[in-house]
Amino acid sequence: MGGSGSTGSSLLKNILGRHPEIFTSQETSIFAKAEIYKDWNRYKMALLGKRWWGLSNKGFHRYDRIDIYPKEINMDRQSVKSLLKEHQSLTSFGHAFFHSACTSKKATYWLEKTPANAFCFKEFHQTFKGSKVIHMVRDPLDTIASLMARGFDPYYATSVYLCNTSAGISARKLGDDYLEVRYEDLVMDPENSVRTICSFLELTFDDNMLVPHQEKHLDGTSLPGWNYDETAKVQKGSVSRFQKADPSTREKILHAIDHVRINAKGLQQFDCTLDKVRDIAGQLDYTIPKSKLNNIYRRQ
Repeated sequence: MGGSGSTGSSLLKNILGRHPEIFTSQETSIFAKAEIYKDWNRYKMALLGKRWWGLSNKGFHRYDRIDIYPKEINMDRQSVKSLLKEHQSLTSFGHAFFHSACTSKKATYWLEKTPANAFCFKEFHQTFKGSKVIHMVRDPLDTIASLMARGFDPYYATSVYLCNTSAGISARKLGDDYLEVRYEDLVMDPENSVRTICSFLELTFDDNMLVPHQEKHLDGTSLPGWNYDETAKVQKGSVSRFQKADPSTREKILHAIDHVRINAKGLQQFDCTLDKVRDIAGQLDYTIPKSKLNNIYRRQ
């Protein structure tokens, strides 16, 4: 599962993790590294590195490491290092990485959620035969407003949304193995939305999936700027977040939307075709008003 940050993927991950047949992982960033799909044996040990010795996530927002949660996957960093040395393909390593956790839960399937996975959906699908990908999408105005509440400036937030979402949409070519989940559908009508997702995954809907369990995660269950805890009851308050922002913030977001583009090099690198947020909004049936600022605000 992937998509832009602040689209509700953490909420959905917890919902799906309550299904008895699914083990859901916190963000590891493993499957967002483009190099491991190209040459696994050359780059696999770099997964344990950082900065110059690590691998960066593909995409605009770069992350040069992976995260391991020993209490969740039942193995520590040394165990992961041994797995990397042992397995000669990403496919076998991926299944082995989650094997103990799936066995403990008696789960049949595993799901890993990192926003930047959207840039490698097609490679992941090709590598893991029979796999499916879930792309979380949300109104660009609300998403950018939420990212700004987390500390990003409007131009950076717009860039993150634009690149991640454009890359994710390009995976529509995967057909029946690709599903777009709208944040608004998930929070406004959670049961029908989750039933649709279960059908996509060829699993039976479980009523307990919508019952908050207050799961505890080592990296917390709420980020700065979030209105709700990701493990709490599904709530609607973050819909139309843009409209609840002050006028200055709204105009800065609209100005950024009209001045941030993916250039030709980026389109090729991310294997996508949509270079503007307004084009994405058209593809996803969201409406974006015109900016009144023209050139008043410029990035410093």
